[in-house]
Amino acid sequence: MGIPISHMLCRASGTNMTESHSVPRSVLKELQDHARQIEDAIATLEELADQEGIRRIRSGLKEYEKGEYVVVEDPKEMESLLGE
Repeated sequence: MGIPISHMLCRASGTNMTESHSVPRSVLKELQDHARQIEDAIATLEELADQEGIRRIRSGLKEYEKGEYVVVEDPKEMESLLGE
């Protein structure tokens, strides 16, 4: 079953009319998934464009290469490590 999508169309005379279409849920889900991927790509580009972001990435990579990280499986454990 699709979800109805309505939009306004403007006639040459300047009057408006509404047209409605049904879009399958699978298509909407796919559009949402692609929108999230685009948002992730934009966030990555913004981080790479920021000098402070580049410093954080480089610092994190150095810590990772040295093994200076902790693997946490329980959120409560993470809170205790962060002191929250």
